[in-house]
Amino acid sequence: MVIITGIVNHNFWRTLIDGGGGANILFQDAFDQLKLQSKDLSPVPYPVSRFNGSATYPDGKITLPVTIGRDRAAQNVMAEFLVMDVPSVYNVIMGRPMIHQIQGVVSTYHQMMIYVSDKGHSERIQGSQEAARKCNYFRSSKERREDKDDEEKEREKDRSTKK
Repeated sequence: MVIITGIVNHNFWRTLIDGGGGANILFQDAFDQLKLQSKDLSPVPYPVSRFNGSATYPDGKITLPVTIGRDRAAQNVMAEFLVMDVPSVYNVIMGRPMIHQIQGVVSTYHQMMIYVSDKGHSERIQGSQEAARKCNYFRSSKERREDKDDEEKEREKDRSTKK
């Protein structure tokens, strides 16, 4: 399920709700948009397992204010994020820690999450089917840069063979 999340008064599109994830992840591009610096991060002494089974050490961790929902349906929390500099089509992954913190119940079938607002009322947020589909077709910015480098190498190779 993909939603919009407010972090430090900045709206991040492409936030993945991952009930199977044991951590909240903020990817490097999103971290850079917040105009924060690496000195703001605390060290993380353990690796994080990626989807393909490989392990990567986070750049650090940071606690930031997060807003889910809007107006009277808003839930404001302070959440800890691991900052990762790896390719991703998402800006943020909201894992179990934050889902539990906002007392969220996620239904992937309905593409919806119910949570408790700051006012104590049950609220819901609808996932964006369109954004989720786009994420399936997006390629992360780092992968695109690598692809461009590969294309450039292929062009140089073609030029040298034509001479």
